[in-house]
Amino acid sequence: MTTTINLKRILDRKQWEMINPAPVASAAGSVIVPSSLSDQLSLYWQAATVVYLYDPAEDAFVQLPSPALSGTFGLGSAGEHHPSGPTGTASAGSASTITTTVTTVQQLPGYTIRITGGTGAGQERVISSNTIGTNAVFTVTSPWTTTPDATSTYLLLTGRFYLFMGGAGGSSMKYWDVATGAWSAALTVSGAPSAGTTEIQMVATSNGGTNPIASGTSTGTNSTTTLNNTGKAWTTNQWTNFQVRITSGTGAGQVRVISSNTATALTVSVVWTTTPDATSVYVIEGNDNNIYLLGNAAVTLYLYSISGNTWSTITPGVARAAAPSTGVTAEWVFRSVNINFNTENSVVNGKRIYSFRGGAVGTLDYYDIAANTWASGITYQNSGETFTTGTSITQGNDGIMYIQKDATGRWFKYDAALNALQPWSLLMYPQGAAIAGNKAWTVTFTDGASVIKWVYWLNNTQTFMFRQIVI
Repeated sequence: MTTTINLKRILDRKQWEMINPAPVASAAGSVIVPSSLSDQLSLYWQAATVVYLYDPAEDAFVQLPSPALSGTFGLGSAGEHHPSGPTGTASAGSASTITTTVTTVQQLPGYTIRITGGTGAGQERVISSNTIGTNAVFTVTSPWTTTPDATSTYLLLTGRFYLFMGGAGGSSMKYWDVATGAWSAALTVSGAPSAGTTEIQMVATSNGGTNPIASGTSTGTNSTTTLNNTGKAWTTNQWTNFQVRITSGTGAGQVRVISSNTATALTVSVVWTTTPDATSVYVIEGNDNNIYLLGNAAVTLYLYSISGNTWSTITPGVARAAAPSTGVTAEWVFRSVNINFNTENSVVNGKRIYSFRGGAVGTLDYYDIAANTWASGITYQNSGETFTTGTSITQGNDGIMYIQKDATGRWFKYDAALNALQPWSLLMYPQGAAIAGNKAWTVTFTDGASVIKWVYWLNNTQTFMFRQIVI
């Protein structure tokens, strides 16, 4: 039976619902890192050695081993989820299985496995079960069209939670891998901020292959560095810094970063291993390899390459007008349902990272990924509110951002497509002292065609947690 919601605005008053409390109170630097996958898991990083995993299906936490990061937890600490998990080359396959090199500690039903190269490249299947231990064998819910073999490379879309600790004691970074149930070795921090003086934010530009920003089938006549679709009328260079992925047909499984485009052709930064042709079906999506970092009381924008495990400093063509400060936010908007953000020839979805500067002002800027420029001091409706320490933000599956102001309990929503800040709700339960760290996230319940969303919130300097349904 499909779930229906009959709540009506004005008639039904918004009401925050208290849920089970967190096991320990939030402290300066504590963050909630929500999953970008449908598993709905969230990671609660409370202190340098204290990390929990929260499951909304159980409304409960379980403590993870210490990440053993070096440095000082607090200002300069942040986290981000990325949908990609372990990769490797299979050793065998059957009509509905694939044998991997992954060591698993738990069942992973409901997650996705993608064949990225070799036999069966481009196929994706939902996992129904897997063996536990080394060289896990994954069984999928529907048979492979082409049975994978020992040439098939794979990607588990099971997710990783990245934690960056950049406090006054120096920087360090690791990730928690959901599939393996373990922390990674220390990742490089060379080229990243070395000491945190104020809040930072991390932003991954990957949606895990769901909700591609554009798609189509090549019309052929491609070169080793192009993909053509003569039925398109794109704006020149609107896809720069996005990625194109061949999902089926010739060249399936290949992913390339787009360096430029004309009205009908994409140019990629690395030559195709197999040149696409008129059978090649493609999607255009956010760059899976990138995690951005901003804040730290500076206009500097950093970029972490997942594949290279390297940091670089981006030099925008137009710099941010002023440095962000306490309460800085950052959200990559790629899921707006507004037609103005989804018109393919002038698409906005996936192009911008929106950031309120914080520092007791209401200034809003955004970074244009394709143009590599900042637009500063955006004029938006109802811009009288200010944001500082204690501010948190989360984005729904419709591109709308929900913002908790400081420690006041006052909430707003910013719709990027409407360019308006609107009142949303009030949490009347008193909070503790305002502290740095993003502690808001969204959880979605899907039942057939029904999609019901909640905004979740962990109070400043307290264990109290709440949720509010979005109607």
